[in-house]
Amino acid sequence: MLHFLAQQNDAIDSEADCHKKFIARCLFSKDVQRMQFSEGPFQLYCDDFRPSNVLVDIENVRIAAAIDWEYTYVAPVEFSHVAPWWLLLQAPEDWESDLAEFIARYMPRFHLFIDALRAAESDVISDGKLNDSQRLSLQMEKSLDNKLFWVCLAARYSSMFDDIYWTFIHEAYYGKLTSLNDRLQHLDQGEQSKLDAIYRIKMEQAEDGKLDTHYSLDDIMEL
Repeated sequence: MLHFLAQQNDAIDSEADCHKKFIARCLFSKDVQRMQFSEGPFQLYCDDFRPSNVLVDIENVRIAAAIDWEYTYVAPVEFSHVAPWWLLLQAPEDWESDLAEFIARYMPRFHLFIDALRAAESDVISDGKLNDSQRLSLQMEKSLDNKLFWVCLAARYSSMFDDIYWTFIHEAYYGKLTSLNDRLQHLDQGEQSKLDAIYRIKMEQAEDGKLDTHYSLDDIMEL
């Protein structure tokens, strides 16, 4: 929501587009509150863990190191229960514009990954290094059905938020979308009041045409 409100230029195409984006963010916030995320203790989570950020010791057939830790933060354990988005070896912004086509290509890799992970877990369990209750494969397998995969992905990739939300998340909580007016009943009074003003605000930002500089050049150099 903060990204949408602060984006000065090219944030909307029309009044209808503006209202749809604002409503989606309001409803998404409510959807996330319905999901039962753990309340801690929290651990560090690497948001950019993927094959291209892993160094492999080929001679000893083992992982030598994980690199690029700048996207690391404290997160609920449920973030580690999400199926990997990198199974196509593409970043989300490089996926097809049609997410249904992405799913068609993704699912065969997903099932292959889950089978391999389940077999690896079984080997470690037989060695006494892991408990059966600690399997990630079961949680990851559920993450597409219970929408956790899409909720976490939508939260991380604001540029894809609207496509992800309306394609994979919204219908699970509110049914098939018929009209935006039907969704207004799910917004509280404060959100509905903002909806009336949001288009005017975005139009004023677009007409102004300026970049919102949150940091001075000196501040940026110190980061």
